[in-house]
Amino acid sequence: MLSVFRRAVLCRTQVDYLSLHAAHHFADPVSYKISALTSAGVNFSSISSLWKKKNPTCVYSQKSYLSSTNAYSTREYHAQVSKAFMENSRVKITLAPDQELSYPSAWLRENCQCSACFNATSLQRAFILDKPTEQSKMKSVKVTDSGALEVIWSDRHQSVYDASWLKEKAFTDDARKRYKNLMRIEPIPWSREHVIAKYSYDALMRDDEILLRWLMELESSGATLIQDLPDYPMASQNVLHRVFRSKVTHYGEVSHVIVRPDANNLAFTDKTLFLHNDLPFYIDLNVLICLHMVKQHTSEGGDTVISDGLMAAQHLQRDHPCHYELLTQTDVYFCDMGSPTHATEKQNFHKIAKYPVIQLNNTGEVMCIRFNNHVRDSFTDIPDEKIDSYYKALSTYLNLMYKHSITFKMENGEMLVLDNNRCQHGRTALQGPGDSTRHLVTSYLAWDEVLCKRRRLQNRFI
Repeated sequence: MLSVFRRAVLCRTQVDYLSLHAAHHFADPVSYKISALTSAGVNFSSISSLWKKKNPTCVYSQKSYLSSTNAYSTREYHAQVSKAFMENSRVKITLAPDQELSYPSAWLRENCQCSACFNATSLQRAFILDKPTEQSKMKSVKVTDSGALEVIWSDRHQSVYDASWLKEKAFTDDARKRYKNLMRIEPIPWSREHVIAKYSYDALMRDDEILLRWLMELESSGATLIQDLPDYPMASQNVLHRVFRSKVTHYGEVSHVIVRPDANNLAFTDKTLFLHNDLPFYIDLNVLICLHMVKQHTSEGGDTVISDGLMAAQHLQRDHPCHYELLTQTDVYFCDMGSPTHATEKQNFHKIAKYPVIQLNNTGEVMCIRFNNHVRDSFTDIPDEKIDSYYKALSTYLNLMYKHSITFKMENGEMLVLDNNRCQHGRTALQGPGDSTRHLVTSYLAWDEVLCKRRRLQNRFI
């Protein structure tokens, strides 16, 4: 049987930090686990800062963070249907003791759970609702002896729906919020006072609970720092392979960021890299970026700068709505073209993509940020009379990014992992007379696989 701690800690699917009162129920096991996590490298001060932003009137404690739960889990439901009746093209039920729910008949027919309509091993629908008006006509409904809902359709097909399944799939705000949080943990924007959560390489490699906590932190804050990686360039791949395989780009499975005389990317020079997102010239930008410092520049320069584009976008929308509209509604080209200059690069490349700098989803939420001055194409479809306004919008957004940024110098054996969809990173110029053999290894991990791994770990521990 799983420990009380695991049920309390790992059922979470969002960093909403609710249920503060639950802390005292788990005092001893949580105190023990906090000690273990802290010694393994988990930085709870980062979590504390996020807690205070989300709950400014609450006092943060490590125990309350670990003990709070707001999970998406069908196992939390022990429902029974107590009443059911038809009303027009809907079925209305009462779940004991008194929760009233309503379901469209077409939806119920499409989601029949019988073996002819639903394959239980693949968890996929084997039925298609190609004549919805005819197929969703009901003959009768009733509550079974086991507290399930039974529907007899006009063609005499029988469907039985478990009460817990009905509650899980309910057409309610709570059910939709739970499923949305299963899909993706809500991001929490941060500014320059944010403390980056730190994790131990050894702990991530051996402990799946800490691996889960790391993945959840990446979804919520979009920035983590892994410490004490082994002293060889491919060590980052050990961490990535705990989740999935790294995403291959035209720079290879990994990219060795070193100063090259024949650089095919500005990163391979000693020049300043302004805050930017990687790979904006790819159609699929949905990745984590992993920056492993193998050997740091020993003189001045080479500092890392990071910023949360979500925070900057919020300020841009609030204080400069016209600039925000331009950057969300105007498509621009991003281009990367060149030839291989390193053994990891296998072929000539010429990538072009066209998207707005700030890409929104259908509900107006920021879905993806493609800010990269280095590879934004000089060719543009923007009318010449709007160019000045567009440049003002870009510069305003960049200034906000720097205003809310964090600067630090990475040490050998550290790996910075960022959500490339929202966080920007940059580098100060490398200056002499120090050792100029700075060596950073860059790799990418697809967000689809990261989210998949987090859900699988939650399913395992719930």
